[in-house]
Amino acid sequence: MNDSGNEQQIKFDHAAIWVEDMEETLNFLTETVGWRRHPMKIEVSGDDPTVGGMQAVFVDANGLWLEMILPTTEGPGMEILRQVGDGAIVEINFEPKNYGTMLDDMNARGIDMFNMDGSLLGEDGGQISEGVEGIEGTHETGQRIAYWSKEITGGTSVEIYEVI
Repeated sequence: MNDSGNEQQIKFDHAAIWVEDMEETLNFLTETVGWRRHPMKIEVSGDDPTVGGMQAVFVDANGLWLEMILPTTEGPGMEILRQVGDGAIVEINFEPKNYGTMLDDMNARGIDMFNMDGSLLGEDGGQISEGVEGIEGTHETGQRIAYWSKEITGGTSVEIYEVI
């Protein structure tokens, strides 16, 4: 519940796992374990300062989506991979019913929201240059992501997102 008494709906979407070798990891999960790979591959531009370059592929782990993430350039994503190591579940991801309302609610409650690199969200609400590989126009719209501080989450990286 937020302070106004209106319930903010937020649903768990997926867990993100950092990998050092995307194809080897995906081959193991699909060929050995038998899970299904989503055909879409997501790219984050290497010049995005708040996350750095990344590739992501989703795997259906029997009804739980896992986002396999490979940092491709220097930046916060690569720093996280070096810190936690290959195979670490690095964050849980939620999709709020209304991203902007969620940010407004956190602001009204005095709770700061952050970019992946730890900087405070700016006016763009955490927009990153992300798109689907091979689909024109998706990089121009990207998505918005925001994190709560690890101090209030008990140390867990918790992301909310909105695909624009």
